[in-house]
Amino acid sequence: MSGIVSKLISNAERCRDQIIMRSPLTGIAATLAQCLKLQEEAGELAEAMLGTLGQNPRKGFSHTHDDVMKEIIDVILTATVLAVSIETAETFSTRLDERLDFLTARAER
Repeated sequence: MSGIVSKLISNAERCRDQIIMRSPLTGIAATLAQCLKLQEEAGELAEAMLGTLGQNPRKGFSHTHDDVMKEIIDVILTATVLAVSIETAETFSTRLDERLDFLTARAER
């Protein structure tokens, strides 16, 4: 694993462990909750992006590029927490590496 990917996965495992300790949910319910959390974070990203475009009539230009970048990182971390909740960090790392290679090759066609 590269340094940043290793740090991302390690931090995701720490977050996952905290969620497990603090949540009354287990099994599929916990996984579903994490999926919903990912959707919530994606919604916050959309809100920030709309805010940079001034597309909320009540708020106008309410967000900055920095806000958008923070929300992107939140989405990445939340998705990684979900991934390491479903399978081991090592398996996820391998899948991520393979999928990135596939998607990059497809984009280059």
